[in-house]
Amino acid sequence: MLSKNLSLVFVLLCPALSMASALKPGTCLGTSSGLSMSVDRLLHYGRLHRRYRNCRLVRGNLELTGLEASTLDLSFLQDIEEVTGYVIIALNHVGTIPLKNLKIIRGRELYKGKYSLFVQYNYNNKDPSDGLNKLLFNSLTEIVRGNVVIDHNPQLCFMDTIHWNDILNPGQRRIGDWVYQIGTRNKEPSQCARCHDSCVAGCWAEGSEMCQQLTLEHCSPECEDARCRGTTREDCCDSECAVGCSGPTARDCTVCLHVNNSGSCEFACPPEFIYDPQAFRNVPNPAFKYHYFDQCVDNCPSNLLIDGNGCVKSCRVGFHNNGEQKCVPCKKEVCDKECFGVGQADGPLADARTVDSSNVHHFTGCTTVKGNLVFESIAFDGDPHTGLLPMDASQLAAFKDVKTITGYLQIVAWPKEFSDFSIFKSLETIEGADLYRDIAAVIIQDNTHPLGPFYLDQITSLGFESLRAINYGNVYIGYCQNLCYEQLVNWTSIIRHHTEYRGFNNGLLLRKNGESTKCNTTTCDPECDSNGCWGPGPDQCLQCSHYLYQGSCLESCPKSGVYADHNEKKCEPCHPFCDGLCFGKGPFKCITAAHLRH
Repeated sequence: MLSKNLSLVFVLLCPALSMASALKPGTCLGTSSGLSMSVDRLLHYGRLHRRYRNCRLVRGNLELTGLEASTLDLSFLQDIEEVTGYVIIALNHVGTIPLKNLKIIRGRELYKGKYSLFVQYNYNNKDPSDGLNKLLFNSLTEIVRGNVVIDHNPQLCFMDTIHWNDILNPGQRRIGDWVYQIGTRNKEPSQCARCHDSCVAGCWAEGSEMCQQLTLEHCSPECEDARCRGTTREDCCDSECAVGCSGPTARDCTVCLHVNNSGSCEFACPPEFIYDPQAFRNVPNPAFKYHYFDQCVDNCPSNLLIDGNGCVKSCRVGFHNNGEQKCVPCKKEVCDKECFGVGQADGPLADARTVDSSNVHHFTGCTTVKGNLVFESIAFDGDPHTGLLPMDASQLAAFKDVKTITGYLQIVAWPKEFSDFSIFKSLETIEGADLYRDIAAVIIQDNTHPLGPFYLDQITSLGFESLRAINYGNVYIGYCQNLCYEQLVNWTSIIRHHTEYRGFNNGLLLRKNGESTKCNTTTCDPECDSNGCWGPGPDQCLQCSHYLYQGSCLESCPKSGVYADHNEKKCEPCHPFCDGLCFGKGPFKCITAAHLRH
């Protein structure tokens, strides 16, 4: 119930939930749900519509399932030109899937580890005559990797006419041994209409505009594995072209097979160093660029790290973030312990939807969470159907050492014993490489229903005493009825880069919190400066008015063992040579010396 209310609030606030703002206009984030979908088919359709409206490039997978009503308007799919993962079209009753502008399926992620295009079970069990009859893929000319299977679609025609060998990338097909399977449980070809007379190959439906476009089979042998725009040698595309081309050079490609370097399709981005044969050494390459998705860029986005020549979400094994968004080799004494977050691919929690009693131990001693942390009500209630035990509040101590979360932090439930989130007292940075619904790096929200149940009504302050940076993404905190202090935080100093969405002001949306009268008189400790605080007490200040000492703000430093660093506004320890009294840094700033000076 809580998750549903949470989703509805975001739907109302942010009607266009896509990565368009996070990446660039026309780009959206795909899904990895497989054949799973919401029981509420109208809600499911609405989510698809919001995600893919005005989307040209799907980063990830395009999963079209559960489209049942024949009256559904699917025209929002017509802008999609490229899918970097796989395409699933399954369990639908609609007659047509209008992906008329889809040119390429890259297959970087494959369904069940092998399918780039999966079209099955598109019919109504109660009336098999009601189902998918046309795939309008008339622009599709390239599937880079992965198998194709199209079967169990009793009304679907024309798939047997398509020259799939022309679509599957020949080089990748040899490497991966990819195949296509057009099953016999589609509509009998003899019962289907014929392709238009102008079609030289197959077709996707009736009409001359639905003829398959050939870019491989009719090419000159001298093109080898490259595509072409005609039958002669002069019509060959550059080998770095995908889909097709308008001319012979790497700048004439319709789509790049590997990377786009300022309009030129290349195998890789320019390296950081190049060999100088006269000096016999590597020298900096003035044309160097970083690899970001399919692009060569001068700088990585602020929410990503630099690892070699790539823009990455997290550092590879043996490397860590040096604090300046760059991956450097670990030294034994400084390398953080990294743990995979909830739903993070290849991690032990890849299939988990929340931290719970069965997986919380994975975070013990962890300083960097690669991915996201999610806390849902089932974690603390348990689930008698699966035998999941409720998570005890003491188990959250596993997070006491966490300094960095590379994705987002979502909290919709918390133990009743805790009035804040101070278990994250070491948390310094949320990087926002992944965002909740492509918007938020922090989302904290209780049940929106006036009768509850409530899971965050005990929260009176946030308690993130060390949090100083949210590198990318917005902050949403809502419906925490007893929460105070969140209005006192200078969020502008913490949120480095935000996304523009309706309802958010500079990346912040605080909604219906602190409705108790005591919040009206809430103030920060006198030793906090104007940046505010996370809760009561001098240890919750974002910055100190005077001096920071052992995690708390003080008006003046203790007289023994430390000195006041006026520039850093900190109480720093005296040098070991000093006998507890000093007026600055180093052995020559002692007031009294415990050792002889040499």
